[in-house]
Amino acid sequence: MKDDLPRILCVDDYDDTRVLFQQVFANEPYEFDVCATGKEAITKYMNTMHCRPAAGMLMDLGLLDINGARVIRAIREIEHGSGMGCHAVRMGVISGSIGILERTTLLDDAKVSLFIAKPVEVNDLRERVREWMSAPSPCIGRGSVDIVTDGQVESVLSTRESL
Repeated sequence: MKDDLPRILCVDDYDDTRVLFQQVFANEPYEFDVCATGKEAITKYMNTMHCRPAAGMLMDLGLLDINGARVIRAIREIEHGSGMGCHAVRMGVISGSIGILERTTLLDDAKVSLFIAKPVEVNDLRERVREWMSAPSPCIGRGSVDIVTDGQVESVLSTRESL
């Protein structure tokens, strides 16, 4: 049953990439959920973190609505503010452009633990995600929140200017 499997939330603004990810991971031992925008990812994360939290999140940095690094930092703020404990969800970046400074900042500040540059070979992607998901969980614990509105997502995004 899918509800028993660890859930990975993939955020990418290209339809073809989201479809490819769903196909590549269809037979893997986790549920693979997709979002097209950063705002959708934050909303989905907030709405499911108390009942069916994501075990991992794969983020494209070049999203059209919100920079992926900003989304990652917003998720970390949500974790911190909800009592879940810092870094409750594994964070990974799959992007065509990962600069060394941005990579270092994400690694140190947001504890991103997987970096994959696009384009990526399908078998390599599958293997790297398997290894990433089999590593010890960064944190255990859950908070609780109510279903969120777009206004609440905007509020989370505006809490820190440095996001």
